[in-house]
Amino acid sequence: MTELRPGLELGARFVLLRRLGRGGTAEVWLAEDRARSGPVALKVLDRAAEPLPGLTRMLASQAALPAAGFVALHEFVRVDGHALLVMDWMEGGDLGQFRGRPFESWAGPLEDLVAALAALHAAGLVHRDLKCSNVLLDDAGRARLSDFGLLAAVGEPGSGGGSPYSASPQQLRAEPAAPADDLYALGALLYELIAGHPPYYPEVTHERVLYEPVPPLLPLAAVPVRVRELALRLLAKSAAVRPALTEVRAALVAARVEEPAAEPAPVAAIGAPVRARATARTWLWLGGGVLAVAALAVVFVALPRWTAERNAGLTEQALAAAVAQEARLRQREQQAQQQAAARTAASAARNRYASALAALDARQAARWAVTALAAARAQGEAAASQFDLGDFEQAAAAWQEAGALLDRTSADAPAVVQRLLAQATTSLEASRTREARETLELVLAIDPQNAAARAGRERAGRLEAALVLADAAAADERAGRLEAAEQGYRRALAEEPGVPDAREGLARIAARRSGDTYAAAMARGLAERSAG
Repeated sequence: MTELRPGLELGARFVLLRRLGRGGTAEVWLAEDRARSGPVALKVLDRAAEPLPGLTRMLASQAALPAAGFVALHEFVRVDGHALLVMDWMEGGDLGQFRGRPFESWAGPLEDLVAALAALHAAGLVHRDLKCSNVLLDDAGRARLSDFGLLAAVGEPGSGGGSPYSASPQQLRAEPAAPADDLYALGALLYELIAGHPPYYPEVTHERVLYEPVPPLLPLAAVPVRVRELALRLLAKSAAVRPALTEVRAALVAARVEEPAAEPAPVAAIGAPVRARATARTWLWLGGGVLAVAALAVVFVALPRWTAERNAGLTEQALAAAVAQEARLRQREQQAQQQAAARTAASAARNRYASALAALDARQAARWAVTALAAARAQGEAAASQFDLGDFEQAAAAWQEAGALLDRTSADAPAVVQRLLAQATTSLEASRTREARETLELVLAIDPQNAAARAGRERAGRLEAALVLADAAAADERAGRLEAAEQGYRRALAEEPGVPDAREGLARIAARRSGDTYAAAMARGLAERSAG
């Protein structure tokens, strides 16, 4: 197969001009297409093989898609041992050129991209490889979606492919293709535009994407909070909670009317404005040179003085600019130090909150402090969102407030224990041993060394055994086996003196025996009278 190089002719039709990019299985070249009488982009596959299934599907589907949102694929041909995909040439570069720039510079192309994705999903297709390099701009600056090698139908079995920085957790697990995969990738693309790099960069792994929270999103330029929050919501681990494209479009439109934070003014090169002014002065001076004598006077008398004054002014301006630049650098350094300190403080507050929450979870606080625990969790989640947006001071304050609420909840635990012990005692007195055990186990979860709870748990065990004996004695009593019944009731009371069924059983047996004795005495008396 012929080595690709600028100037190479392929099949007397294409002339390679320059390489635009290189991937794992193909190269993309700018080429002159004599058949189309103009430039095209050629994707040259490594082998003379069939195009990827996604490309074949896009070739068949693009007629049903709006042309404005997609890079047109024209044909797949084989020339001189090469497999070539002929595509439109996009002169505007890719979306990556906007990394770290203000929102207003890339808001328009992003809205174009969202519209293209909506059309793709409406056609039952999922891109599965959305990233900045696959979003190209035409000569008017409109965004067009490209690179359809991984394009799949909704529900098609997954392959686990895609860029490691933009593949969703579901895509990494090779789950069936779904529009939510593109939503996650859109979030990664947004993150990259805002922060200047994709999430988890540079150490991205499947494990981090699957299990670790998204790193804090710190903008390099002015980006509305609404857009930063949108990026993080799109990067949710769960596909079910990612916002739909309609919500994404609405958020972008709303963000257009927001006033983002002022972007730092660019620092002009020292001396540049001075050169411009000097040029203007030169033209004015030339326009004034009418007479030769006057010109000589200007050259030998006025010009040296004017030059000295101008150089003095230049020196003063350069010094002022240097001082201003140094002040700006010091300010940026101080801001960076303050931000680092704020992040450290927020992390410490988060750790204290997490430790307090874990301690209360271990004490089963969700069963005895439902409202307080829910409020603390909500506050902690709000703090985490602020931390992810880079608002470290607000995050620290929110975590501290949540931690204080957890501390107050922990301080209430002794009173809760006393209330639960009283409930357990009432349950034991009524022989509701299961209810008592559950209450006492909760007490021991709150206070593992509580002696009253341990004693109550032991009593519940004895009471359960005594109730079993009392039930057996009652069965003997009903069968008329009074001796066995009496022994059973006495064993039950020996196990736990407070068993009411056993005491009542003994009383019944005693009454029955008293009645039998009286009846026997009466019978003897009647017999004696009859005999007399």
